[in-house]
Amino acid sequence: MAGYAPDQIKKIKGGIAPPTIVGDGSALAFQTDLVGVQSNISEGLNKDDELTVSILTQGKIRSAVCETADGAVVGTLAAFLGLSRLIGDLERGIGYVAVVEFASFSRCSVKVFRR
Repeated sequence: MAGYAPDQIKKIKGGIAPPTIVGDGSALAFQTDLVGVQSNISEGLNKDDELTVSILTQGKIRSAVCETADGAVVGTLAAFLGLSRLIGDLERGIGYVAVVEFASFSRCSVKVFRR
């Protein structure tokens, strides 16, 4: 079955558009899809809902995740150029937020930027 997603993420040859360095060059801004989406949570999200970007550590694995205001993990940020920089910023206490661009039972796309 085919589908249509309004406001699709701008893609470039080889994948999703790279992050943009904003302001004084110390912050990232980008759009990406979440992976490992928790369907029961993502289906309740709406366009422009704000999520918190944080680090989830399980053993030796660290992931950048998006959480709702009550701490429910929606999903993990998909790999992108600049992910290690984002994780480093989060570990130094620099806050990032994710604004929902599109959400459904099986998919969540967000725009991430510095708080």
